[in-house]
Amino acid sequence: MKTLDALLERCIIDEPVISDDFEVYPIIGASSVHLLGFKEAESLGTAWIQEAKHETVSMLEAVNTNQVGVLVPFLTQVKGGKQDRTVFEPIVIPVGCDGSNPLPIPARCLEQGRWGYRDDLGMQTSRRFESISTRASGQMAYSFMADDSQSQVWAEVRSLYSQPQTRLFHSPTRSLVSTSRKMFEHSREMKGIENRLSEGLHVSGQVGILVAYRENILGVDLYGASNVWTSYANESLRGFLFDKIILGSYLERGKEDGRTCFVDEFQGLELEEEAAVGSGSLFRIHGVNWKGMCLAIDTIPAHVYAVKKQRWTRMAENM
Repeated sequence: MKTLDALLERCIIDEPVISDDFEVYPIIGASSVHLLGFKEAESLGTAWIQEAKHETVSMLEAVNTNQVGVLVPFLTQVKGGKQDRTVFEPIVIPVGCDGSNPLPIPARCLEQGRWGYRDDLGMQTSRRFESISTRASGQMAYSFMADDSQSQVWAEVRSLYSQPQTRLFHSPTRSLVSTSRKMFEHSREMKGIENRLSEGLHVSGQVGILVAYRENILGVDLYGASNVWTSYANESLRGFLFDKIILGSYLERGKEDGRTCFVDEFQGLELEEEAAVGSGSLFRIHGVNWKGMCLAIDTIPAHVYAVKKQRWTRMAENM
């Protein structure tokens, strides 16, 4: 896979659902890869993520007892263990990575104030994590990919904690996972926006979304099979909705049609191939103000996540 043109040819970007300055474009495509989504496999008890035998912040272990590969999307958030984490690249856990042969996977900490088997509420945890239906914002993810150090991840979490909208939902251990979950469970504003845009998540044949805010592209989240997309639809949208907190009303309103602008820019992005942790090939996506990741199985994308850094006004820069 040398360019992203073939990917665009396989997809149709549908009419957007518009609300609260957001545009959610359903992406329709063929289900081209045979995989289970991690969330579905986890619910069946046939796949899980756990602390590594030699516990370390930046590495976890993934287990798959199915007879088919299991996709763990980039930025999957897991709660439990000795601290909450995010999976730091898209991964297909191969068949054969069972409990006696787990797959080491890269991770970053999202909970700076804990290292022990009790969570932010003092409840006992175990080696095995639970995946949570939240995700870092697109703008945070851009920063993660621009500088993949643990210190950069913590800096982004601290920045989010400084926003007035998050103060009612702070976690005692500064867990982004807990704060994110509380916001979507208890914030009327965020719940309302999510409900109004949910129509853009459940179109027949849908495999992903393209999202814009104030007529500026935020990013795209795309899967190789509709069954996997269905598992991650709400989580995907929540990540982009978090950009409302990061960008607020200071982002200048754009002037271009979201679909046209996206197609023009996406075709020009560059791919840099590197070895994948599990099955498939990993491609890092680069471009002017764009960063992302694509995991392909036999040249067919299983997960594509790419986000665009947005320009701040001078007022926002000085706040």
